[in-house]
Amino acid sequence: MISSKIKIVFLVGLFYSCSNKDGQKKDKIYLSNWKSLSTYECPDWFADAKFGIWAHSSPQDVPMEGDWYAHNMYKEGHPNYEYHVQNFGHPSKIGYKDLLPKWTLDKWKPDSLMNLYKRAGAKYFVALANHHCNFDTWNSKHQKWNSINIGPKRDVVGEWKNAADKNGLKFGVSVHNINTWGWFLNAFGSDKKGPLKDVLYDGRLTLKDGKGKWWEGYDPAMLYSPYERENDSIPTREWMQNWYDRCVDLVDSYQPDLLYFDSYIVEQVWRQFTYHGDDTYEGVPDETRKIAERTPFKEAGIDIISYFYNQNRKWHGKENGVMNIKVHDLNESVPEIYKKGMVIDREKGGFGGGEQEIQKYPWQKDRPFGAWHYNKKADFPTTVSVIWNLVDVVSKNGNLLLGIPMKPDGTLHEKEYKFLEEMGDWMDINSEGIYESKVYTVYGNKNVRYTQKGENIYAFCKVINEDTIDLKNIHQNVTAIYQLGNNETPKYSITNGTIKLEFNNPDVKEKVITFKIVTK
Repeated sequence: MISSKIKIVFLVGLFYSCSNKDGQKKDKIYLSNWKSLSTYECPDWFADAKFGIWAHSSPQDVPMEGDWYAHNMYKEGHPNYEYHVQNFGHPSKIGYKDLLPKWTLDKWKPDSLMNLYKRAGAKYFVALANHHCNFDTWNSKHQKWNSINIGPKRDVVGEWKNAADKNGLKFGVSVHNINTWGWFLNAFGSDKKGPLKDVLYDGRLTLKDGKGKWWEGYDPAMLYSPYERENDSIPTREWMQNWYDRCVDLVDSYQPDLLYFDSYIVEQVWRQFTYHGDDTYEGVPDETRKIAERTPFKEAGIDIISYFYNQNRKWHGKENGVMNIKVHDLNESVPEIYKKGMVIDREKGGFGGGEQEIQKYPWQKDRPFGAWHYNKKADFPTTVSVIWNLVDVVSKNGNLLLGIPMKPDGTLHEKEYKFLEEMGDWMDINSEGIYESKVYTVYGNKNVRYTQKGENIYAFCKVINEDTIDLKNIHQNVTAIYQLGNNETPKYSITNGTIKLEFNNPDVKEKVITFKIVTK
């Protein structure tokens, strides 16, 4: 990819042979091209899991003002800027780097939290390894700005990994710092008005400026990205080498089952390099786009995918690794060859802007429970809305990855604890139709969603005060229908593939109930 040394590392451990009990050849090696990667098949563990929980936590939790704080605090007039000035100081004096030690996690108990996540029904867990703010939450060999050296002084990823292993959950990590190069441009600026007009923010500080300060020996350019460049430039080879080395270190140190990239790093990568902090990518010149598409990110990204897959085959003797790459534009067309080579992720939305169709390949939807980073003013969704989100995604061949934000001390909001308990109670009754299920011929209709296991069809119904519901497109020979949780047999009639159900609904509140339709 970037150096011959990396190519050597890339091939380490791949020369082994014979077949395993699943009939998969251990000597299969993925190459860094899409013809090779398109032979990938999503492992059963992911397709069967359906529900994962994500600890989307970093030093940006410190102000408890929500996601993208480290970016917005350098935007004069933004609410995060105003909050920062009032509570911490002006960003020329107290920058994002100065919040890092305040991320203490002093009440964080990963084993206890993981037990709650398992109880809530999660089959896999994802830890945030770094965000756009470029701070590594593990014992990083290639980034001094990390959680061992600063803040909690703990290997956050490592402790999450141990907790997941103890609870039998598959483990993933998410990497977001591909965006850092353009994301922190605001940190190089200054106020345009007021008493501190033209006083530079701390992004311009250098390694020498740290002498005698708490951050002595730490280069701000390794956190904010180098300033000595044109603002619309593309990453240097040195920057990309560091990005790649950190990814390899993360994969090899924690052997994750899942690797998530918060970017479409393999194509249309120009979006990440022409981003100027104005929340839009519109109007990018074609020439800039052509230049950016030749950047090492594209090369490094595909090398990491193949490296990650090959390492997982070495560790497990079969296909095990899941590569999530988020596609930002909900209406963006994803080429078939990419869908074959990885598991597409859609943040908050879905295919066609609303998950309107069953997808051919397994996919994932991610969404936060409230806000991505902890926000003390956030509105939390209802448990029913999350449940309905889950069954909707599963009915279309997808998984739901739910972000649970943490306070900077490592605890959760009381509403998060309540949600996890309620989610677990629902899963105790209804997960029979979730885990290891397959899609039905149609995903459902209106307030009904279907899954299938063997000859049984599961109908998830969102109801309030109804005591009847129509289940359409059921053309099989139905021999029995049961409501999960009470084993009651509802009255029903079938006409032209539509089942009209009459059921007992004693309480008038929104809920999702499940009917098991037995066919043969």
